[in-house]
Amino acid sequence: MGRKAIKKSRKNQTAKMSQWLELLLVKLQSVELSDLTIDDLAKMSGKSKATIYKYFESKEDVILAACQTRIKVVMEIVFKIQQDKTTPIEVRYSRLLEQFSAGVSDITISFLHDIKNHYPTSWAAINLFSDSFVTLLEELYLTGMNNGLFRPMPIELLGTLDKYFVTQIVTNRQIFRNPEYTLNYLIRDYLLLRLEGLNK
Repeated sequence: MGRKAIKKSRKNQTAKMSQWLELLLVKLQSVELSDLTIDDLAKMSGKSKATIYKYFESKEDVILAACQTRIKVVMEIVFKIQQDKTTPIEVRYSRLLEQFSAGVSDITISFLHDIKNHYPTSWAAINLFSDSFVTLLEELYLTGMNNGLFRPMPIELLGTLDKYFVTQIVTNRQIFRNPEYTLNYLIRDYLLLRLEGLNK
């Protein structure tokens, strides 16, 4: 019988690490993720493999941490907007859409497609993020309808369409083949259509 693998303790993520994970996330937009190795990540990060292994066990862990770093920043902003009850609903709704769109402005459709198909843990984190954002939108839909600002529509339908858009449409490279039509533009156009349909 062989010896059991010893699980090494990893260092906690620091503010400095969050900075290079953010830079790494941007660089990952232009590479093929399916063939990525720890060596590639080390080179892209300007770090040694030994340094990376001090914090992460695998390339999946590195990519997950990069995704979570961006998710944390975006969610902090959108939660703050949602909690500002002094701002009119339609203004909060527009700001939520603007900040969400800005938060993913440098994320490509190809990147999300590759994450969905090759990195299940990272995709699960993105799914959780999208669920949280859709929940915020649903709360605003309901409040807007109750206040007579939005047309009355089933909240479940609106939420399901938003979720489907995030998880199925934006990750489909077969639909959007124009590289100049970025995720930022796609989300902007979708949400503009949604807002126009909701307003009375």
